[in-house]
Amino acid sequence: MISDGRILGAIAVGKIESQLYSDSQVRLLSTFADQAVIAIENTRLFDEVQARNLELSEALERQKATSDILAVISSSPTDAQPVFEAIALNALRLCGAVMANVFLYRDGLLHYATSHNVDERHRALLANLYPMEPDRMHVSGRVIQSSAVVKLEDTQADPDYDKDVARKIGWRRALGVPMMRGSDVVGVIVVGWRDVGPISDALEELLKSFADQAVIAIENTRLFNEVETRNTELTEALEQQTATADILAAISSSLSDTQPVFEAIVSSGRTLFPNAVISIVMPKDRQLHAVAVAAPNDELARTVKRQFPIPLTHEYLHSVAVLDRRLLDISDAREAPANLSAGARKFLETGNKALTAIPLLREGEAIGALSVIRTYPGPLTDKQRSILKTFADQAIIAIQNAKLLTELRESLQQQTATADVLKVISRSAFDLQTVLDTLVESAARLCDVDNAWIFRRNGDIFRFAASFGFSTECDERIRAFLTPLDVRPGRGSVIGRTVQTNKPVEVSDVLEDSEYQWGELQQIAGYRSALGVPLLRDGETVGILALTRNRVQPFTAKQIELATTFADQAVIAMENARLFGEVQKRTEELSESLKQQTSTAELLKVISRSALDIERVFEAVGETALRLCDADRAVLFRFDGQVNRMVVGLNVPDELMAFVRRNPIAPGR
Repeated sequence: MISDGRILGAIAVGKIESQLYSDSQVRLLSTFADQAVIAIENTRLFDEVQARNLELSEALERQKATSDILAVISSSPTDAQPVFEAIALNALRLCGAVMANVFLYRDGLLHYATSHNVDERHRALLANLYPMEPDRMHVSGRVIQSSAVVKLEDTQADPDYDKDVARKIGWRRALGVPMMRGSDVVGVIVVGWRDVGPISDALEELLKSFADQAVIAIENTRLFNEVETRNTELTEALEQQTATADILAAISSSLSDTQPVFEAIVSSGRTLFPNAVISIVMPKDRQLHAVAVAAPNDELARTVKRQFPIPLTHEYLHSVAVLDRRLLDISDAREAPANLSAGARKFLETGNKALTAIPLLREGEAIGALSVIRTYPGPLTDKQRSILKTFADQAIIAIQNAKLLTELRESLQQQTATADVLKVISRSAFDLQTVLDTLVESAARLCDVDNAWIFRRNGDIFRFAASFGFSTECDERIRAFLTPLDVRPGRGSVIGRTVQTNKPVEVSDVLEDSEYQWGELQQIAGYRSALGVPLLRDGETVGILALTRNRVQPFTAKQIELATTFADQAVIAMENARLFGEVQKRTEELSESLKQQTSTAELLKVISRSALDIERVFEAVGETALRLCDADRAVLFRFDGQVNRMVVGLNVPDELMAFVRRNPIAPGR
């Protein structure tokens, strides 16, 4: 029995009497051998298809488990415990284990977090064992000591393992995987089986993915609690000051908007300095801007506002307080320090007799200044200084509150967008375009850009794949420009530069960049600032995420980092689609091969059953060919040495059948 030159087996027959086999008997036995090979090959192919289907089923189960855990992470940003429960449950189910445990490591001790499929007696045993210092008597301790995966194929055969605990809990084989945050172990996932034996690398990789998700949950909870703690501290400070200043009411009611607080501060300052001008100034683009002004009358307040912005230089008194990060107190213009510049002296000579400016310091940096300009000379009293310092502190608190709440809001938006994209990836693993469209939309929204583009690698060139933010007409013009264009590494475009460097590339203003050559596209799309981020797979750029703004505005480090996250998600989606396409193609090939083998086997059955009925064999051949070749009709001819004579015609009109039978076909062109 031979297949592709390989011997799969043999068929042997014997006779009692001494008599040779005839040629027809030998051919018959050879036919049986061929049919046996077909049966063996069919069985092999069927087993391969079954094994591949099992692999696909397991992969889908893992994706579903990952999606479930991510859903728990997104719905429980303040509590990692539900995530640990979900991880233990899915690890138990997908690993085919009898029990699963999750431990946390902090302050040098292992702490028991949760278990699944463990009865109350065993749960109590674990609760009594932990917290404990890591040691070699337990899988969790070995993982902490080594910062690596630990496999025990037989706990009873391991000389260091606590066999008494293993017997009480009821496992013989165990796998432990560390939860790594950077180079630090923050926890351990352990699964166990009652039998002994090897532990596959696939189970190890699965548990590693669960460990990564557990770290995400722990990190989310830590960050959220830090923000919550900081907000609590700020709130307590505000509540303490509310008793001594009406201005804190504005702070507590305007945590996300500093302007009402600034207005309340300068307004309250007017009660302390009735004839003075109170102002809050803040730096931006090397200038000082007046964000709030209160004066004895509205006209004077408008006049003061019109004097701003002023350059952030030592020529101006307000700027001195910000630049030098120190209190500037000039009680009498006639006694002003000799080192003041001519510009600062000129300010004092225009009817302003005294000025006090307090810098608003946050972490040692001046983020603005609170000033009191008086038309009369004289120093501030200690009480006035104290209250002015309180006002400055309250302004800083307001700014810090707004900053923290903005960061929290941005963080939550980013986490939500990431979760949304991951959901789309998990639900649309086979619809890459839907994922890419979702990615560019989320990237544009969270990175504060007007448009987002994705280019995919095709051989040595990069082609347009998705966009967001353009009108239908503009999008069509852009595609018309890019369709015949092969984007290659080079300095002429942001895409080419990104491909060339394999790193994020930013152009603050394409119109001011002498190397930029996509002027026609810029005129169509109207962008000025651009950012290109590579989609990296194994260090190779497989695509580009481009973000553009219709205004000149550089990208912040946080926005570049966020865009890189979206680029990584695009790579995941592209890889999912590629792997699914390969599986689909292989499955179709196997299915087609199986169909052909089955048809051949059926045909051979007809041959073996109709050895003396050659016309029935020809009909079977024609029917099989008609079906497998997806043809409209089939005709079989026999050559009698001179002409071809039709013996079988399937789906052939009667008139044509009669004509062909009357007119045999002679060899020729």
